[in-house]
Amino acid sequence: MELNILHLLLLLTSVVHSALSQGEIKTVLRLEPSRTQIFPGDSVTLICDTEPKSEPTGRYKFYMKPEHQDHEQHLTFWIKENNYNITSVKKKSDSGSYWCERYGIDTEGDRLHVIVSELVPTVTVVSPQRPFYSGDTVTLSCDITPQYTDWELYFWYRDGTCITSKTSRTINISLPDEAGQYSCSGRRAGRPKMSSTSSSFTVSYQDLPTPALTVHPQMSSTSASSTGSVQVTINSWSWRLRLASSLAVVSVYLLLTVVLIVKVRGTICACESDKASGQSIEDFEAQADVTDRRYLNVAV
Repeated sequence: MELNILHLLLLLTSVVHSALSQGEIKTVLRLEPSRTQIFPGDSVTLICDTEPKSEPTGRYKFYMKPEHQDHEQHLTFWIKENNYNITSVKKKSDSGSYWCERYGIDTEGDRLHVIVSELVPTVTVVSPQRPFYSGDTVTLSCDITPQYTDWELYFWYRDGTCITSKTSRTINISLPDEAGQYSCSGRRAGRPKMSSTSSSFTVSYQDLPTPALTVHPQMSSTSASSTGSVQVTINSWSWRLRLASSLAVVSVYLLLTVVLIVKVRGTICACESDKASGQSIEDFEAQADVTDRRYLNVAV
């Protein structure tokens, strides 16, 4: 009986020890390469292990919770491999907490906090100063975080489309044909390989003011306004007097012409009628000449 009780105690001790040992196993997430700060363009691998080490079961899940968010995301469902590869980190939203789950182990391991450090390009204007006008050539510069100066290639985008012909740090834009929204990014050989894409910079232009011709009759001189309009001014009273004088002269000459025509016709008729009475042509001409002079004196 005593022997049976001893065997029973040993069996209970073994079961309790096994249960406690099983409870101490938890998942551990590792990152390869081993770092918690990564950059856009990096390739990293999440590896799900256990502590203490145990034989793999062939069923794993990977999770992440983005920074500044409350909900978690499934990176995978149950898979056979204990690793998950992120081929190219591209955005800051990949920052957050990562962890994994192994089938048959309920104890959640410590979460791994990963930070994606973005290298921010801003687009700045080299020349000219704003505002821009039609016909201007605008020079833009892509400025990336200053601790890296060995950028090999720059990518420029206009209205979201990559401009393959523009790959230098500075570019020239001709207005109005190349107006639009501009952004840029950079690439280098070492880590970090890529910068993030900058915020958009608007390149727009203004039309030059069109000269306008205006007339101000009340003014007596010619002047130019500050807006570039040409002002033609006329003295109203002198213009009216000159017009009235011209009309008066023309009226006098017209009147004289009518009078002369009437007089000549009357003289010719009188001449024709007096021929029958024997009066000479010289008498009629002399009479007409005296009459013409009298009218001219009156007109003058």
